[in-house]
Amino acid sequence: MSLTIALAIDFKKLTPNVITSGLFLADHLPEVSNIILFHAIEYFLTPPAYLQPYLEKEKQKLDQDLKELVSSYLDEKFKKRFTFQTKVILGNFWYSLTNFIEQVKPFVVVLGYVPHFLKVPTAEKMIERLNCNFLVVKETSLTKIQRLGCLIDFSETSESCLKMASLLSKKNVLEISSLNVIQPPDFLKKTVLNNDPIKEELEQRYTLWNKLIAKFSDEQEFVQKIKFEVTVGNRLEKIEEFVKNQAIDLLIMGKKGKMVQKGLGSIAREVVRRIEIPMLIVDQVFL
Repeated sequence: MSLTIALAIDFKKLTPNVITSGLFLADHLPEVSNIILFHAIEYFLTPPAYLQPYLEKEKQKLDQDLKELVSSYLDEKFKKRFTFQTKVILGNFWYSLTNFIEQVKPFVVVLGYVPHFLKVPTAEKMIERLNCNFLVVKETSLTKIQRLGCLIDFSETSESCLKMASLLSKKNVLEISSLNVIQPPDFLKKTVLNNDPIKEELEQRYTLWNKLIAKFSDEQEFVQKIKFEVTVGNRLEKIEEFVKNQAIDLLIMGKKGKMVQKGLGSIAREVVRRIEIPMLIVDQVFL
């Protein structure tokens, strides 16, 4: 199977981080053979006809700029292993971008995320609206995966998160830590007749984990590397502590939680906004 990684290029300050991280990720996924750099011209209304020649010239210039980026980051190792393409997307922004994703079907889209106090960043809207996996990078590029972190909420995407962790663990990963957080309302709903609702909830979570990890019984090397912990408290605070205390290089989490069928879950949204290390937001893993 041949997979594609797509790099979202906006020619702003995080562009080097996006390219560096995308190449590193591609090198760690054995099935990836294609890398495409793309840029979408952001307009939402159809421009008048007299502007079309200028837009075509701009498109040609941007395509050349993308090709120069490819050349500047290539070495012999990447030339031999990967096929590189460039694509400038012109048209109604979301319609054209959605069509591009549906046609290319990238395994992962790599994009840079710059927080904004007054509006939702375009990167966050892309994660929300497009159906694919995303590697989100900020000021820190993805250049190593010695310690891999995986957030488990036992929703439908938890198995996909573990599949992604398994794929990435095949090369140079020393440790995989997985975390599940029990937030107080989760166990306070238990009957008051139960003397120790936290203990009961913990037992249930470990039972769920045993059932989940049993699906990877034929990947013993992966199972032996991974450790699982359940903690109690505010989810976002515990996730931030987990990333810091475990010195995580890459955090994997599901795009949707138990209550969300489409789009981005509320916890995932806050994690994307607050966590500074590279994050792999998983929708589904098909292999």
